[in-house]
Amino acid sequence: MTGGFPAISTRLGAALFALALSVVVGAADAQAARSGDGAQICENAMNQYRQGITVIEQNSGVVDADLPMAQLRQTYLNNALLHQLIALQILQWYNCELPKPAMAKLPELNFQALAGQGAAQQNQKQASALSEGRLKNNRGRVVDLLREVATITAVPAACAGSASFAASDIRNLYDFLYQVGYGTADIDYFSSQYDKTFSEQLKVTRASIRQSGFETVCSKDMSTETRRGFEKMDAIKQMFR
Repeated sequence: MTGGFPAISTRLGAALFALALSVVVGAADAQAARSGDGAQICENAMNQYRQGITVIEQNSGVVDADLPMAQLRQTYLNNALLHQLIALQILQWYNCELPKPAMAKLPELNFQALAGQGAAQQNQKQASALSEGRLKNNRGRVVDLLREVATITAVPAACAGSASFAASDIRNLYDFLYQVGYGTADIDYFSSQYDKTFSEQLKVTRASIRQSGFETVCSKDMSTETRRGFEKMDAIKQMFR
């Protein structure tokens, strides 16, 4: 047993010597790197570090208009801070002159603004859902009222001999329905239903004129009919106000 100690001690001494030698050689290599390529590495790392500071300062405390952009900027800042840490480690490893101050400025995070944006987006989604529900629920009522308008306005149009009565007002109504949220397909459907009812009522009124005479069918006050038509169109608009 006692004979084993010198051998162990010799091996331990050799290991320690090898470790010390590697430290000396490593230090020599690092010194050589600093005096050679290391100088360029120090310069590049310092430039990268300073650029990182600029990036952090430019994006710090910025309040973005929407939440996804704010989250993207936050991720970018996190990567910039990680980049700064790597640059500092390179500067330390090559024993470069450290920047002053060595710590990068932490970005200012406006969590309240992010929360406000999230709430605003949620409110917008809820408003959109309510609007879509209102459009869906009112679609049938809009069609019914447009058919009533077509039936009413077809009478003065037949008596006036022109089917273009109130055409500009109807187009303005379609523009209004588009602005409140109805799509092109809905507007086309509304228009087709109005035109179909108007055409059918126009034929009925003209047939009545031929059978009963113009004076009999058209002698009533057409301004009343016109007013009734406008009231129906206004009723459609009131559904969305």
